[in-house]
Amino acid sequence: MKRTKYEEVAENLLRKINAGAYRGGKLPSMSAIAGEYGVNLQTANRAVKFLEQRGIVSCFTGKKGTVINAARAKLTAAVAGDGIFVADQAFGGRMRTRIRFVHNHLNSKMQNCFQECVRRFTRQYPWTEVEIVPVDTLGRIESGEFPCDTVLLSGRDVRSLARRGKLRDLDDYPRLAGTDESEFCPGLWDSCRWDGVLYAVPFSWSVPLKGERGGQSVFSWREPGPVNESGLFSIGFYSLLCLFLGEPFSGGFFRDKEKGLHELLEFIRKLCVSPDGKLTFWDDPEALRNFDAEKGRFLCGYYSTINTVIGQAKNWRYAPLPPYPGGRNIMATECLAVSAGTEALPESLLWLKFLQSPEAQRVFMESPSFLPARKALLREMPAELVSTLEKAAENAVQPQLSSNGLYRLYSCVYPLLERYFSGEIREKQVIPRILEMLREEIVLDDLQESSPV
Repeated sequence: MKRTKYEEVAENLLRKINAGAYRGGKLPSMSAIAGEYGVNLQTANRAVKFLEQRGIVSCFTGKKGTVINAARAKLTAAVAGDGIFVADQAFGGRMRTRIRFVHNHLNSKMQNCFQECVRRFTRQYPWTEVEIVPVDTLGRIESGEFPCDTVLLSGRDVRSLARRGKLRDLDDYPRLAGTDESEFCPGLWDSCRWDGVLYAVPFSWSVPLKGERGGQSVFSWREPGPVNESGLFSIGFYSLLCLFLGEPFSGGFFRDKEKGLHELLEFIRKLCVSPDGKLTFWDDPEALRNFDAEKGRFLCGYYSTINTVIGQAKNWRYAPLPPYPGGRNIMATECLAVSAGTEALPESLLWLKFLQSPEAQRVFMESPSFLPARKALLREMPAELVSTLEKAAENAVQPQLSSNGLYRLYSCVYPLLERYFSGEIREKQVIPRILEMLREEIVLDDLQESSPV
């Protein structure tokens, strides 16, 4: 059978790859290939895509270019003989399938864990490729700036995206994975459903704790002490508000909350306000990075945050962070979901199953910020820590604001608090405004969820 021009170009490119003609592990640009073989850009592009479909190269946008898979190229040449098409018979006519996995873990340890999981996954399912795409905000996913097949989300974001038709339902997933929800820590699957339909599966979780050096009780809601002398309080305003006032979506929440908000503002004043009225934010990432575990006395925050700082320090002990009377702890969960627009559903579901598996979860347990979703793996951690985590989770509820809602709330509340603590505005002005901001975000979140795609 007569071959097309692009097939001839592809075969020549394969020969040159195996001859070591391309140093740096990349093909030349499309225009360079077109010039070398005297073809137009469309033909050059089809030739490269022909190689990509067989796993010989991977095409990326930007400076990364077209990356060569040398092992696949040699294997293809070995089975192809005089013609590249024989490779299709050797691999059953299947093309390699790539899926894009988007997440917002930007620290290097977690990135290494994801890459190790990719290595193990593709060894188990050799027709697949997984591209790991870290992003800084969920909004970049929602806008379509980062199209994806699978994504790691917080619980409220699952509901938000599901209502807008952005996620594929996973009601058939338990049958594929052989999953029994009782094998997982309590409450984690609650954040994976909307309107009775499963749209995600749990990956990890975290709860607020207090770490104390020497095991002494040095923190109290009444007298926390300034952070620059004794420790650090690293919990966001929404979680702090829930710790003081309870769940903001329960019936009648906005009635008679002035006293609780007054006590919350006094707590923040004692913890983070200098004598000149300057507010030092209690959840400052830079302060957390610079925290000295050998000198600090206490560190309050989510397990995923403070264990990264304390790690295996032997003179530190964890204890549950008790809510203020009437308050509730927030359990932060991470869930795995599949995009409604994926064209690689089988591979996406297999990737979710693998990330939920004990093998993958143990890879992530090497990171100090990770809490496994499976009960059996949690029991492999120190018994004292497990008991502390379970006690802290007893009172906990899922967050009721989306990531976008939290961003909007914080961007308004923090400047308002700065004005209050500097003396520019009075408490009788700031308390009603905080409650109104929270009510606004509840409504805006609901409107965003119900808006058309």
